[in-house]
Amino acid sequence: MEKQQITILFVWTQNCFNLPQTKMDNFWGIGDIIRGALKTFVTIQSLQHQYKVRFVINASLHPVGKYCLLHPEYTADFSHPLTFSQTNHYSDFLLTKKDEIPFIPNTPGVFDAYINECIHQKKQTFLFFQTNDIISETQLTPEAKHFMRIFLQPHPSIQYDCPSVPFEIIHFRLGDYSMINLQYESFIKNIPKDILFDNLYQTFISPTNIIADNNNPCRHLLLLSDNQEFKQFCREKHSGNSENEKNILTISSSNVGHVGMETDRDKIVQTMHDFYIIASACRVNTFSVYGGVSGFVQWVCILFDIPLRSLN
Repeated sequence: MEKQQITILFVWTQNCFNLPQTKMDNFWGIGDIIRGALKTFVTIQSLQHQYKVRFVINASLHPVGKYCLLHPEYTADFSHPLTFSQTNHYSDFLLTKKDEIPFIPNTPGVFDAYINECIHQKKQTFLFFQTNDIISETQLTPEAKHFMRIFLQPHPSIQYDCPSVPFEIIHFRLGDYSMINLQYESFIKNIPKDILFDNLYQTFISPTNIIADNNNPCRHLLLLSDNQEFKQFCREKHSGNSENEKNILTISSSNVGHVGMETDRDKIVQTMHDFYIIASACRVNTFSVYGGVSGFVQWVCILFDIPLRSLN
């Protein structure tokens, strides 16, 4: 008996009908999307012995897909052998369905229950959705990582300049407020912004504390942050250092946005510029005011096998 064909379409969009976006909620960064897409891929991959399954990811509705990716749609066909291919089957379809795309939340068990109900119980053969469901690094398959690396290839128009010497990154995730035009999140560390900035600079960036150990081949440090004010603060502080000290550190000039809600082309491109630079680093050090590790750096490091160290 021939296996039933099932196609799962993961849609990267800023508009899901069941979770209207606000300035405070219901927008997801690139780390959320990569994690959700990987979870979907691995879940579908586990069904290949029961069904003929195909996984498609399409970003044609999202600014990253429009401005930054080599191709906005890729397909994994879990036949024997497994094949990955650039396709363009669903962009027109999604234009007609752009206000009907559901979001499957990462509440424990919800995504798995959704897949089980749709495929095993209702016998649906085609699903389209977005999710940010949880998957751990140990649950990933080599095929899932490889597929996402292919999908995220930059368009040739995206130029990103890496330091000419081996480099590591220090990344500061200082909150969404600066990217979506809100007031400073005064609850962060319960201290004023300038004091927070100075504490971070003195602890991690000043010449006496700069993160570059003698056994590390990455002899240059590139500072990335989601906060323009903090980067300018660091430039002003760093300008008074010696030439040798200045040569150790480069501060990114990227004017980034939150890909979950940003639509400006330049901000989207510059945000992905930072993403692609991270993929070329020797190591990434990251600090987040939210605690833990920023998803923006976590998932690019997982995909491209970059060592990652939390500074929290």
